Amino acid sequence: MKRIIALLVFAVTLTSCGSMKGPRPEISLVNIVFQDASFFETNGVFTVRIDNQRPTPLHINGGSYQLEINGVKIGRGTSDERLEIPRFGSATQNVKVHLSNLSMLSNLRPLIELKDFEYRIKGSIYTDGVFGFAGTDVEVHQRFEMPQDSGKKYPRHNY
Repeated sequence: MKRIIALLVFAVTLTSCGSMKGPRPEISLVNIVFQDASFFETNGVFTVRIDNQRPTPLHINGGSYQLEINGVKIGRGTSDERLEIPRFGSATQNVKVHLSNLSMLSNLRPLIELKDFEYRIKGSIYTDGVFGFAGTDVEVHQRFEMPQDSGKKYPRHNY
């Protein structure tokens, strides 16, 4: 009897792990819309694109994310949207975010002085699994460099 239970547990474990095989979904930041702001917090909606690079559809049942600028966590967000992303396809997800104004203020001076910054979004997207939810970690980071004023005058074009 113990062998049967052990084999059953082993088979279920293989089945649940097998559903997560293949490349992880990739995310990218598509849009930012700021909404309410108070002294301590700014709320908004980030739109992220989720790319499914698997040969089977991906059924998303929400996600949770955290946002960093220059390595400092400045906010977090969640989405309860259900999505079905076709095989080798993509879809967008709206994420309600809460940003800490105090954390952003501590980064403001270095951003102005360095003229560049790096943002990182990391989190988990959730899929319906055999025994409830299964989470898959996702992450994107990008470095931006602000254009430097070289004092050079650009010619004007007359059309």
